[in-house]
Amino acid sequence: MTRETVEKYTAELIEELREREVRGAVIGDAVAQVESHTAEADEDPTEVFGTPREFAAQLARGRKKSIGWPLYVASAVLTIGGTLLLLKGIFAAMQHQELLWGIPSLVGIVVGALAIVAWIILMVIAMDPIKDPRGRRQA
Repeated sequence: MTRETVEKYTAELIEELREREVRGAVIGDAVAQVESHTAEADEDPTEVFGTPREFAAQLARGRKKSIGWPLYVASAVLTIGGTLLLLKGIFAAMQHQELLWGIPSLVGIVVGALAIVAWIILMVIAMDPIKDPRGRRQA
């Protein structure tokens, strides 16, 4: 069995698990398990674990990530609200005016920009990278 066989198998397994919305930590464990077993036993991963699709179906049972609608709501609020506040602050500053209730335009600019930065951080966290339990970094 060649290294390319294992790499192809793990790439297909990762793709199948991502399609099933399995958490990155579970994917990392599965890839480590396949690589460790094939390195020790020198067996074809398909013979041991089944096809990547079958193994992914087995691993996906009850292990899906549950971000769902709170992520969508937070994304909408942060992007739309942040963008509107940032733009209102910029236009108010250009016209030397204040925002609603006497709030300085600079506050609108800063708060709007911070909301957009918070959305970017939220998206990075929600990406759920694959974590290799052996300490190596995966995709």
